Amino acid sequence: MNHQLLGFLPVSAFVLAYISRFIMSGECWTGVLPANSSSTIYLVGYSQQLYRKYIKCVQSEFIGVIAHGTLRRLTMSYTDPRTKEPVTKGLPFVLQFQEDPLVFKLNITGLYDDWMRLTGANRTYLIMYYNKDAMVLADRKRGYSDDDRPVCSLWVTKPYRYLKGLSALANITFHDNCKNATLVSYDRECWW
Repeated sequence: MNHQLLGFLPVSAFVLAYISRFIMSGECWTGVLPANSSSTIYLVGYSQQLYRKYIKCVQSEFIGVIAHGTLRRLTMSYTDPRTKEPVTKGLPFVLQFQEDPLVFKLNITGLYDDWMRLTGANRTYLIMYYNKDAMVLADRKRGYSDDDRPVCSLWVTKPYRYLKGLSALANITFHDNCKNATLVSYDRECWW
């Protein structure tokens, strides 16, 4: 039995050393994040402060990996506030991860100022929770009191876009830690 343990220790040390290299580089964390994967992700929840009555369906699809980040396209259906006409439009943006693997910087190219005003988006988000199929993004860390909750959004991959089977932990994290958390009940009118 002791001989087996002695053989197990070097293997464990090797595995730990190999894994720690990825943890230190951040590669281990961002590889599983839905925003950094090739999956299309869907906005299925947000804090009431982000509610825009004219926006209906929001998704982000993977375009590719570039030298300084992940290239994605944000597509949404909305009623143009000026013309009152329905619009479905996509805009490419670059998702960059800062040195802290749990915070990423979101750069939108193109109609940047218009879309920032239209959507209420920020440039930087804190990743409050994630697994391979869901992530909760927050505008800042949660405070100690219930009144000091961040504004958040909940994004999921395709199988969960109608909120069926969403993990309990994603649901609890979103509802317990985010200010005025609301799930979006998309019906089948979205193009997806």
